[in-house]
Amino acid sequence: MIEPTVKQYVEFLYERHSNTQEIQERDPTKIELPGDHIRRLHSGFIGFRFFDRLEAMVEGEVLKGDRKKLSGIFYIDGQVISKEEYLARHPSLKGLIAYNFPNANTFVITRTGIDKPLKEEDRVVPSHQFTVSSV
Repeated sequence: MIEPTVKQYVEFLYERHSNTQEIQERDPTKIELPGDHIRRLHSGFIGFRFFDRLEAMVEGEVLKGDRKKLSGIFYIDGQVISKEEYLARHPSLKGLIAYNFPNANTFVITRTGIDKPLKEEDRVVPSHQFTVSSV
């Protein structure tokens, strides 16, 4: 068995799935956004987050531990709205929001139009602050 090591990852988040990529450091300014997905809204790309994972090689197989130290989500090109604004747009959801997200005071409308509660550790950032891949 090779000694376990902690590896760092970025998880690119989409409406219905995610992709992960190993990184050297958790610096948001060094993340290269998936270019084709930034240019096309229908790709479903909404943002990214970081996490760590313990990995070890055992008998030629890489064993991966659970995700640890998840960062907040960096929502790309989202729009922040207050709970009041959200409920004004969706008055029929008042009870559902009160039950499922009682502590949510702000929401983000993602670049694809999906509404999500904005947690304290989350950020909304413009895509122009990042390098965008040519692919």
